[in-house]
Amino acid sequence: MDEPIDDLLAQGRDEEVKARINALLQQPAETPMPPETAAGVLAAIMATDSANNTPVVGLHRPGNWRLYAACAAMVILTLGGYFWFRKAGVAYKENHHAKMADKMLNDVQPGGNKAILTLADGTVIDLDTAAIGELAKEAGSTVSKKVDGQLEFQGSNSPLTTHHSPAFNTISTPNGGQYQVVLPDGSRVWLNAASSIRFPTAFNGERKITMTGEAYFEVAHNEHMPFVVNVNDKEEVMVLGTHFNINAYENEKAIHTTLLLGSVKVVNRESAIVNRQSAMLKPGEQVSLSQTSQLSHPIPVQTDEVMAWKNGLFNLAGADLKDFMHQVERWYDVTVQYQGDVPNMEFQGKMNRGVPLSDIIDYLKNLGLKCELAGKTLHVKSK
Repeated sequence: MDEPIDDLLAQGRDEEVKARINALLQQPAETPMPPETAAGVLAAIMATDSANNTPVVGLHRPGNWRLYAACAAMVILTLGGYFWFRKAGVAYKENHHAKMADKMLNDVQPGGNKAILTLADGTVIDLDTAAIGELAKEAGSTVSKKVDGQLEFQGSNSPLTTHHSPAFNTISTPNGGQYQVVLPDGSRVWLNAASSIRFPTAFNGERKITMTGEAYFEVAHNEHMPFVVNVNDKEEVMVLGTHFNINAYENEKAIHTTLLLGSVKVVNRESAIVNRQSAMLKPGEQVSLSQTSQLSHPIPVQTDEVMAWKNGLFNLAGADLKDFMHQVERWYDVTVQYQGDVPNMEFQGKMNRGVPLSDIIDYLKNLGLKCELAGKTLHVKSK
């Protein structure tokens, strides 16, 4: 192995130093002497010349080879530093890109338009992969998938004859899914993640459907045919034509029904039949059915917060950590596990739910939580 140049200088082996520097100057620019070595040469030259009282000045002194060596070292130091930092920058970028690629590979992307349609005859259609256009015909109705992630039912709404039994379709969204449906009467329904609706292929006298999870309804007005939503067999929402939202997830504290336009009547199906609890809502009001089957009085709410999910946002207003994590579980199709006690915190505002899960994790880490994603399980604990 070659001796360091600064050692050769200290030993007075000048000719060897000259040969080494000349060799270094002949190397391609992309592979100059490393900056730390060039700096060492320059420092050694300056130190030995100072010790010999020979100042390194003036290019007019051709006999002062050490001046030449010092200048060469400075050139090498400059070029070496440039190329070293350039290579370091490239290496950093490559390493950064590799880390980002690995992060994306192991990240969880946000939900999208995904749903399963189960026809009356038991046929199951994956709407995520189904082609655009007509999907099926049944009981006089045509089922079509539209370009914008919407399912449309078109057909006759005339009453069925007495010898026909109603035929029902079911649309269900998985965790990480959402979908929009146009029912046979023209009513529109937006399904949030982990939700479902069941409805007849043609409405007969009464427009009655059942639902689970969360859905927003824009009901087509028909004063001769009321629209009734059975929610988890716990409550009924009765309307003629209106806009409203129902949040009825089983792991939430209550079923929340919120009216945006028109009027609705909410009935507690679990109360005594002879004296069932009910409430009439005005626009901007919400009523809640607790887990103990108590129906609240209508209260005014911020409807933009209620409708945040439909507008691509998480609603965090007044939510505790578990409330927020319920939304995360449903939208990213993950399971949240808490290590130790669940941290006590309250959130406010809204958050974009079009971001990958890693952004949510970074947000939680900035709040002082320790989060680790292992497969489809998100571990959360206080730092």
